[in-house]
Amino acid sequence: MKKITFSLLAFFVTCCMWQTNAQYVVDQAGTFAPADLSTGATPVAAVGDDVGNGPIPIGFTFTFFGNDYTELYISSNGYVTFDPADQTDFSEDVIPNPNLPNNIIALGWDDLNTALGGTVRYRLDGAPGSQIFIIEFQNIEHLGGGVGVNAQIKLFEGSNDIELHGIEYSADGPGTDSWVQGIENADFNLDSYSTLVPAFGRFIQNPTLSAEI
Repeated sequence: MKKITFSLLAFFVTCCMWQTNAQYVVDQAGTFAPADLSTGATPVAAVGDDVGNGPIPIGFTFTFFGNDYTELYISSNGYVTFDPADQTDFSEDVIPNPNLPNNIIALGWDDLNTALGGTVRYRLDGAPGSQIFIIEFQNIEHLGGGVGVNAQIKLFEGSNDIELHGIEYSADGPGTDSWVQGIENADFNLDSYSTLVPAFGRFIQNPTLSAEI
């Protein structure tokens, strides 16, 4: 069974998803526990507007929707993909969607620019058999400036759980603009917790978030 967890307390959100029979189940009752990546983390090599990094070794075999992966790709636009076909998409889609990218974990998918400040970095924690691969978007700004994503993805060895821990998310425009959080399989027909403009329900307390869907 694999899970993906979200929870929002004050400005914080955690999400955990677990997978059973290659399907993920969302648990929003997780504990906000982002890792401190100020030491020992590796910054991505490429920064800028609409850039990708990878393949990046995970450090263990991670099973995502029934498929095994040992590496992934990190997009500057707030998502991770297990498929190199599209690492740079800035136009967030409601998922599931046949448009690329597919096979993704969207942490805060939006039009971001990692060259404007902040850092994207990753680190492998723990002992073999119970390792955690952590990816952090720290103070990453929108293309036009202003912090858009401050959050982490955690991938768990063995259980194949996914946790999303967020301090700050915001869309890159007023009114109807949006950002996407969720997961989608390689065949773009299965998703969990896909949200265009996040609907965290009772967990929304950050004024930069919108409850509209």
